[in-house]
Amino acid sequence: MLLTDSLTQILIYTLVSYPIIGGLSFIVSSLYYWLLMEKADQPRYLKKGTPFITILVPAHNEEASIQATIDHLATQMNYPTDRYEIIIVNDGSTDRTGIILNMGSACERSRLLIIAGKRRVLIVL
Repeated sequence: MLLTDSLTQILIYTLVSYPIIGGLSFIVSSLYYWLLMEKADQPRYLKKGTPFITILVPAHNEEASIQATIDHLATQMNYPTDRYEIIIVNDGSTDRTGIILNMGSACERSRLLIIAGKRRVLIVL
């Protein structure tokens, strides 16, 4: 009887208590890492802040979607607006892509550079 009772207790501990203790230790160690260690593990280029990025958008016969693409990149990105620029390369489109780009895109608070063929048009908004 005594052996059966002790085996039952060990089985109950293994099936019930062990996962609870393991889960709690995982949560505590994750919080410790998030609060104290995560900033130390960042790459060197992220320690100085958010890096400046350039978004290249190739556009060849994109009149149906180029305006929506620029609007999305200018307003819906989850990135600081002063830390990125948008460069659109119009590579000899035969439709109205160039006209749409030259009319001016609704690109607030970010830089937009349109390269069309051999000429450049720089729009800073």
